[in-house]
Amino acid sequence: MKALTLFLFAFSAVLVSSLCYFAQAGPEPITTTEKEVLPPVTPSNDFFRGHELELNIWGTWAFSSDQGSNHIANDDPFTPGLDPEEAVYVGMSVTYREPESLNPNTNVNLGPVSKNVFLGTDNVWGGGVDVKYFFNKYLGLGVEGLLLDAETQPAGGGLATFTARYPIGRFAPYLWLGAGALAGGGEVDRFFTETHTYSGGFVTSETETFHNVNINNDQVFFDGQIGAGLEIRVTPHIGFMADFAWNFVTSHDNSSRSDIITTPGGTNGGTTFPNNTAVNYVPGGSGDKDFGMVRFGLTFSY
Repeated sequence: MKALTLFLFAFSAVLVSSLCYFAQAGPEPITTTEKEVLPPVTPSNDFFRGHELELNIWGTWAFSSDQGSNHIANDDPFTPGLDPEEAVYVGMSVTYREPESLNPNTNVNLGPVSKNVFLGTDNVWGGGVDVKYFFNKYLGLGVEGLLLDAETQPAGGGLATFTARYPIGRFAPYLWLGAGALAGGGEVDRFFTETHTYSGGFVTSETETFHNVNINNDQVFFDGQIGAGLEIRVTPHIGFMADFAWNFVTSHDNSSRSDIITTPGGTNGGTTFPNNTAVNYVPGGSGDKDFGMVRFGLTFSY
């Protein structure tokens, strides 16, 4: 009986101690973890930027808007057809020739051989450089300089440009307008030259030749330019460009004209030599000067 009482006392003590422990400890804490969800990160297009300074260095193949040459026949330009320098009269075993005083040497411009009177030929090579500043990714202002290996003398000039582009990743198609001035170049004209040999104050023989002569432009022309192209960036600072431009070239002076050259004519020994005439072309600002350009080059941006 005593043993049972001790067992119940010990059991009761253990039970009370356990209840007190759990009452003090309280319920088991519950922990939660919350994750902050961020919006997806989209990579920015940094190949073309606003406030960007761009330098383009390019080579070009330029071609005339009017291909080919004018057909100018190698005919004696003096009319009527009788050439006074060759006319002689033989009578009573006497030959009458035209006097030296009535028969000067002649040099007649028959007109331009080249249809384009700025490049002077169908196509030429050249190069240039342009600098642009983009206020944003799409619009920019710039300046352009070009130099062409024209037929008669180097031709070139400078323009101010306005460019609009539309970046798509590494690519940016673009359009531009330009306005400025060009100088140099010229045309190729065909000349008829008649050179005489004199003896004793009279003509004894003559030489007729036809040859082309380079006529250099001495004016400054207005150039209006329009073009379209594509730029490809290898890195945000280096790329390639290819485009096409058309140049509308106009002159403030369209003074080309034709003058009449008249040989003196006269009478010698009863033989009358006629006053023959020829049309001499005097170059001016008129004529076709427009040309296109295909350009390829490198771009550097900062």
